[in-house]
Amino acid sequence: MQDKYNKTLIIFAFIVIVLFSFTTDLISFKNIGTHSVYKLMSEKPFKMDASPYCYRVGVPLLAYAMPLDSGTAFQIILYLSAGLLILLSHLFLSSFKLDKKAVLVTLLVFISTFWTIRYFIFNPFEINNVAFVLLIACLFFMINKNNVLFSITLLLALFIKENALVLLPVYLTYKYQIYKRKSFLMMLKYALPPVLVYVLFRFISFKAYFGSDIIAHFNYFSGRLGFAGYFKLIVNNTVLIWGMLLPVILIDMKTLFSTIKKHLWTLVLFILSLLWPLLTPGSDLNFYYAYPAVLIWFAYSIQSIFQKHTNFSKLFVPIVIVFQIMVNYLIFPKSIIFSLPEYTGLAIYYVLIGFNIAALLIGFILLVKNRKTENLN
Repeated sequence: MQDKYNKTLIIFAFIVIVLFSFTTDLISFKNIGTHSVYKLMSEKPFKMDASPYCYRVGVPLLAYAMPLDSGTAFQIILYLSAGLLILLSHLFLSSFKLDKKAVLVTLLVFISTFWTIRYFIFNPFEINNVAFVLLIACLFFMINKNNVLFSITLLLALFIKENALVLLPVYLTYKYQIYKRKSFLMMLKYALPPVLVYVLFRFISFKAYFGSDIIAHFNYFSGRLGFAGYFKLIVNNTVLIWGMLLPVILIDMKTLFSTIKKHLWTLVLFILSLLWPLLTPGSDLNFYYAYPAVLIWFAYSIQSIFQKHTNFSKLFVPIVIVFQIMVNYLIFPKSIIFSLPEYTGLAIYYVLIGFNIAALLIGFILLVKNRKTENLN
């Protein structure tokens, strides 16, 4: 049975990656953006002096070390990281008390989420794909209590992208639930040293930007949006990024609350990911750093649905997966990221809201019918 689930996952992942590869156009370099910056850094990794890109030397340095042109190097890194992300996410979810079917469905929905694979096929000159791999690797080592490997992976992750700093409070929260006061010593021993190395690198290499860039971005971002604008950004991006994972989580709120109570670090990771855009550019990809928490919430919710409502799950789960794939093709067409006019962006947002509401309504209707059938039986 385990082999059956693994084969299904591998086949589905392969089909999705191939499908996305042949139906997604590569990004155009007409406009200057982060993709252009990382492409330049892959040719001269330490020549960039603009914050925060100058600190993110890991992926450009890896591309620079490969005996290939930068485009080919980044594409190889993309496909390797996509495979590793799926594998590590599978190992990560398998570390919890989840049945194989729940893990498989969670990964099928996750793979078909736009920001997991398709965005990076559209824009291979990116670093977040590798950052996501190291994020899930750190959490995997944390959950499996391998503190040394957690520490080493955290150090690597910080030089890919500074978002890995969220793992410091996440690690402390996880350890505190198990070891209480001893957790502070564990954080000092395993989580803090990589952060200190990274801070020293920032201070020695780019002293001029030490903290001032973060303060400047916070003042600009918070001043431009205000509280109401930032709240709207959180709601919009949460809907756009997580798509069909949200209705499944929201249908079973009791399971969600019990999962958060048991794994409090997931809530810490989710909240910090929502706050991170205040400190550095890129709200959508920064929000996506919460994906391990969302995966766990979804997996426990879908497992609860499978266990309590068998007939319901047979109908609802395929609907969720089909909706998710449709969203990738209808909501996120080939040239979405940098060239959408405002009205098109609003249309996409409202269509996706419609998909979420439809999934919730279908879910609740099927759930009510299923409960009536179970009561009759």
